[in-house]
Amino acid sequence: MLRLFFFLLLVLAAASVAAFLAEQPGQVTIAWLGQRMDTSVAALVLIAVGLMLVTWVVAQVILRLAMALGFARQRAEQKRKEHGYETLNRAMAALASGEEREAKRLTGRAAALLPDEPLSHVMAAEAARLAGDEGLRREHLAKLAEREDTAFLGLRGQVEAARRQGRTGEMLTLLDRALTLRPKSRWARLSRLETLKLAGRWAEARDAIDPAVKAGAVGSDEAPRMKAVLGHCMAVEAEAAGQVDDARRLAHASHKDLRGFVPAAILDARLANLAGERAKAHRILKQTFVKRPHPDLVEAEAAIFKAETPQARLERLKALMPRGDVPGEAKLLLGVAEAEAGNEDAAHALLDPLTRAHDDSRAMAAMARAVEAIRGPDDPEARKWQDLERTTPVRSGFWQCDSCANMRANWTPLCPTCQAFDSLRWIGVGEPPVEPRAPALADTDEHVLLEGA
Repeated sequence: MLRLFFFLLLVLAAASVAAFLAEQPGQVTIAWLGQRMDTSVAALVLIAVGLMLVTWVVAQVILRLAMALGFARQRAEQKRKEHGYETLNRAMAALASGEEREAKRLTGRAAALLPDEPLSHVMAAEAARLAGDEGLRREHLAKLAEREDTAFLGLRGQVEAARRQGRTGEMLTLLDRALTLRPKSRWARLSRLETLKLAGRWAEARDAIDPAVKAGAVGSDEAPRMKAVLGHCMAVEAEAAGQVDDARRLAHASHKDLRGFVPAAILDARLANLAGERAKAHRILKQTFVKRPHPDLVEAEAAIFKAETPQARLERLKALMPRGDVPGEAKLLLGVAEAEAGNEDAAHALLDPLTRAHDDSRAMAAMARAVEAIRGPDDPEARKWQDLERTTPVRSGFWQCDSCANMRANWTPLCPTCQAFDSLRWIGVGEPPVEPRAPALADTDEHVLLEGA
């Protein structure tokens, strides 16, 4: 009703204007480009109104066409996204079913359809990894790293790719960038610490422990041992560089903070002995032997007191023995020392129970050595024990990695097989072998981009 009213009002106004123009006739002369045209005012108004109407119609046509084209583009964009997400879903299903080639093809298509969708690059990187296409994986990770909202995710994938290829320098550069983005990231703190260890940058690794503890990446109960072992590594490095004072300070601090750590005790005792502090060196070795009997401690003690007789060495070894229940390793070492001092009965009393209780080549070897020391290597009983030594499996007397179970004769900071830090444990007589730890999720390659920070 209101529209009808306004329409009638408009018609009335137009009629009034037309009547006014009819009652007021006039002439209009137009001269343009050498031409002259005479017309009435009413005709001129009619022409103007006609031009305005044509302009309005043309504008409406152009506007409708633009709207139609925009809608078409919007519809095409919507269809492209729908197709992209459908392809992405199919790619996820292919990944889950282990179809590497199909997953790689589909994720590549999804990434092309959804170039601004981070998930498409995540899935494409994972598919490329499964397909063994490291170059394509790094390309998708780089695209993630370029975006402000997914930079950390891309950096994390790049770190893992660099780790698998052993590029520790690149890993540290990427981890520094990741920590700039997210300083409280547990993954970044722990990864940086582990990478510094892997690179043998002991001092930097020790400095990285406290920030890692603060971020919750390293337990406060783990930190003291880690610092002590790293301090020992720094002491070894300082001694090799001729920095004896620094080596002594670091070695003693490592032994003091981690009693029972054999490598640190031996280094601390040796440096103390070189400085003329033989009594201190003996005290260091005794403190460690009580906690962890080890043949290297006995050898280190013998190196300090080189001119001693077998009986004197025996008495000194007895002084090292722990009180109470004596471990099998200590009994084995003491039994050999008793035999070398000529005490056959005492040697048998210590070694016979070990040979009966433990099917271990070292126990047989110790008995063979004891009999040889007293009766000579050609004695029939000595040959019997020598034969048993050769036919009995070795079950002790080595360092074993608690991460991969690899066995070694000497301690090293990093396991040569799996590169785990401080993972070697001494296996003495009668001690069970270590149970390899299951690798943490952060140490594996599976779905690394989908983990939390």
